[in-house]
Amino acid sequence: MRTGRRIEQGNHQPHKGKPRHWRTREDPFTSVWEQELVVCQENYDRFKVG
Repeated sequence: MRTGRRIEQGNHQPHKGKPRHWRTREDPFTSVWEQELVVCQENYDRFKVG
């Protein structure tokens, strides 16, 4: 409740730390990205963005 109240009142300070340049966990799609997901994206119109 306290955090919500601070945000609503405009007293919330955004995180000022440095952005991470490393991954916090292993990417779950690395093993199937090129073989399956890119092929699906290229072949099926419903997967296209825009």
